[in-house]
Amino acid sequence: MLSRMLSHKIRLLTDPPHSTQQGNIFQKDTSPDLNSTNHIANSVCRHTGHDLECDHYVVETIIEDGPPLSSTRSHNVVEGVLFRFLCDAHLPDQFQDFEYWTGILLEQHDGDIEPLPEQDHLHVGGSHLHRYYKARQGLVRRIQRKKLNPLLCRRLAKLNMGIRKHAKNTAPYHWNAFCDHMRQHECSADLGHSPRCANSRQENRTHQE
Repeated sequence: MLSRMLSHKIRLLTDPPHSTQQGNIFQKDTSPDLNSTNHIANSVCRHTGHDLECDHYVVETIIEDGPPLSSTRSHNVVEGVLFRFLCDAHLPDQFQDFEYWTGILLEQHDGDIEPLPEQDHLHVGGSHLHRYYKARQGLVRRIQRKKLNPLLCRRLAKLNMGIRKHAKNTAPYHWNAFCDHMRQHECSADLGHSPRCANSRQENRTHQE
């Protein structure tokens, strides 16, 4: 089981020396508790010491807030708007051959899949935003061809709202990560143009004027 977990990049949080099982009246060695996470930046499993009158202690898993870690494999995205458009174009009148229709779906999926650019080093949170913008580009192109179709315009407005909401939710995390990076390298000579220094120079210039 451990090798299977490792092959799927699953991290085991349980601390073996601090067992959470205390047994019962029938047997002392009951089933162990296993806590695990997948693609989580920071997490820890804690033995609370409370048993709630059962044969296991209460286990607390603390997960740090923020977008999850990306896996080591490459990420691929599908332009959802274009994918649905192509599927609609091949939609049969009646579903008589499900294997044929499944093959059409797989063919359209494989033809529209696009790997995320590795040079951008996109975080998973950033890859979601990247997918939003790719879908928006496809939708804008369709609107231009359809001459401002009202239905497509409503879809675009909804998509724009989703982009703003996602950016708002992820911005604090990325800003805090940037600030932590700046604090770790604040003594470096290469960071003389940090925002704090830039703001200080701007304030001095304002006072002089």
